[in-house]
Amino acid sequence: NLRYLALESMCHLATSEFSHEAVKKHQEVVILSMKMEKDVSVRQQAVDLLYAMCDRSNAEEIVQEMLNYLETADYSIREEMVLKVAILAEKYATDFTWYVDVILNLIRIAGDYVSEEVWYRVIQIVINREEVQGYAAKTVFEALQAPACHENMVKVGGYILGEFGNLIAGDSRSAPMVQFKILHSKYHLCSSMTRALLLSTYIKFINLFPEIRGTIQDVFKQDSNIRSADAELQQRASEYLQLSIVASKDVLATVLEEMPSFPERESSI
Repeated sequence: NLRYLALESMCHLATSEFSHEAVKKHQEVVILSMKMEKDVSVRQQAVDLLYAMCDRSNAEEIVQEMLNYLETADYSIREEMVLKVAILAEKYATDFTWYVDVILNLIRIAGDYVSEEVWYRVIQIVINREEVQGYAAKTVFEALQAPACHENMVKVGGYILGEFGNLIAGDSRSAPMVQFKILHSKYHLCSSMTRALLLSTYIKFINLFPEIRGTIQDVFKQDSNIRSADAELQQRASEYLQLSIVASKDVLATVLEEMPSFPERESSI
């Protein structure tokens, strides 16, 4: 109880500009409390204190410690920890390649607890910042090669490769057909919503990589898509197939051009 009350009091002190620096001196002790305390409520309070004491000078260290602990954290506090890490990573990112790494690690470690808002936000940031687009495509492509890959990673991978897969296609290890095959290997393990997103990625690939058009058209023609019981999948497969057949190269390039930048606004998380 005393340790809980001490951490709670320090949380209040950490929010004050007069005592924030003094609280930061105890960072190592708080990290140990997060990892070693037997009582989950004390560990929860330690997470809250780390979040409160975080600033630009110690953000990378605190985020890394929270990511390390997340692998073994109690299920009752994982969702809140994921949200805190996502907020800190965006708030204090000076290099957005680090932010991309943190969010992809979050999905890898605790994918079930990553809300739609978190993976939507990483896509918004990548689309709005040209300097990280190639890095994000390369990193998510590597993440998709894991034998067990969370569905949220497939969603992020499908979206980012559909927009920026051409930035890494020059390397034979991430050639167009390799990108397509690694995404399609996850297709039948995913929900209908994710399959619909991947079909949109495939039609984007036809525009980016005309050399794999035939392979992708065969996927659109499969009975599991064009005669799917899910109306959304059926409609996308048939419409994308026709678009790829009847549209000229210029029309395809116009219809399937890169997504425009999102308007800058306060993060939804």
